[in-house]
Amino acid sequence: MRNTPNADVAVLDAHDIPAVNTEASLILTPEAGEHIVLWDIQASYSAAPTAGSSVIVVWDGVIHAVSYMSAGGLTALSFPRGLKAPPDTAVTVTLGAGGAGVSGALGIQYS
Repeated sequence: MRNTPNADVAVLDAHDIPAVNTEASLILTPEAGEHIVLWDIQASYSAAPTAGSSVIVVWDGVIHAVSYMSAGGLTALSFPRGLKAPPDTAVTVTLGAGGAGVSGALGIQYS
């Protein structure tokens, strides 16, 4: 669990481990009047992605963070101050499909 600026804020975990050559995608929806804050994103591929892939964070139709991945293994994105979406706005985090024979996994810590 990450230390957040407000010790009263619980950090939640979300995970998606889809089938081989399938994108992993998580949609985080806040409670009414609240907002989503991303703290950490962990993404991995079982081997080098044959399609060249990325982790993309989107809300309101705009890309707010991207990390390109060209090798297998773990990639971590950390937002020490938090990546904060506006109130009442869902956040989508997607790990692109890795290609034939490659599986991916996506994990997020958020509040």
